[in-house]
Amino acid sequence: MNKVSDNEVEAWITSAREGDEQARAHLVHAFWEPLHQHLISRTQVAEDAEDATVIAFTKALNALSDYQSEFAFSTWLFRIGQNSLIDLHRKKKETTISLDDEFKGKALMAVLSDRPSAGSDPEQVLMRAQRHQAIQEVVQQLKPHYRQLVELRYMKEMSYDEISTALDMPLGSVKGKLLRARGLLLSLFQLTEL
Repeated sequence: MNKVSDNEVEAWITSAREGDEQARAHLVHAFWEPLHQHLISRTQVAEDAEDATVIAFTKALNALSDYQSEFAFSTWLFRIGQNSLIDLHRKKKETTISLDDEFKGKALMAVLSDRPSAGSDPEQVLMRAQRHQAIQEVVQQLKPHYRQLVELRYMKEMSYDEISTALDMPLGSVKGKLLRARGLLLSLFQLTEL
């Protein structure tokens, strides 16, 4: 990654605050890997670092109006990342999964990966079909460009690089848009009874 100047970062922040998606993508592209590597050094669990990076960028991009330029953007972002990692670890320790939530999670993964869940009981088949339909309806509520990214990433299991190449889109834009799509999906799933 090329070093970006403080002036470039400030310009991106100003534009991103005004809703410029390209500026948001520049911020993600410039700071994704440094934040991710920082969080990996803190946890040594790649999945936790990835999740905390996603959470941190979601929080930071949604709270850009709170950022104060007297501090380096990276310092502010890394603090959000560390707090996100702490929260993630805390939730893992405190959270117990009900059978219903576990079933929903398995159903969601089965749909997103296009694999049927275990069991051939007719009632389970019907329930699986109903859940499949509900999840597909939630995904269909996304704007087309977000829906396409979700389908490529989670249904076709393409890597960020593969998606970037397939869509002829900068890698930072892919990451930024998938980040936003995940947030939208989470909100939609919370509003939908699966």
